[in-house]
Amino acid sequence: MTKGQKIGGLVGVVVLAIIAIVVKMFGGESSAPVAPAADKKMPTQPASEKKQMEEAVAVPESGKKLTTTQSYKSPAGMEEIGFTVVVDKDGMITGAEAKPMATDDKSTMFQGNFAKALPTMVTGKKLSDLEKIDRTGGASLTTGAFNQALSKLKADL
Repeated sequence: MTKGQKIGGLVGVVVLAIIAIVVKMFGGESSAPVAPAADKKMPTQPASEKKQMEEAVAVPESGKKLTTTQSYKSPAGMEEIGFTVVVDKDGMITGAEAKPMATDDKSTMFQGNFAKALPTMVTGKKLSDLEKIDRTGGASLTTGAFNQALSKLKADL
């Protein structure tokens, strides 16, 4: 190998190293975890959203619509979710809705899964007899929040 070939090879290696460094600095994904902002504030539910939630499930004649909001602790911090249960004159659940209010993406996903599954879990059951529901939509923390909210909903019955 000649001196020129050695220098050319060395230059090639240096150029590749520089490119790798630039890509790592500016184009690669950081593997360092991103800490949540210390001043992250929980948004309050706007009145328009609460009104939407209250109007989403139809109330049968002589029935009642019961709405509450429940807070719970998730790995991302405190989250909230809204619940609406509609009962007929006999206290039988004729409709139910969960309103996701989470601020964390993963919590929002679990709340959404729970919201889709909730109506089939409780519709047709008597609210006063309902003690708790099992894990719904893969969302154990959200299910726990609903089970806690049951006492509030029953109190409004």
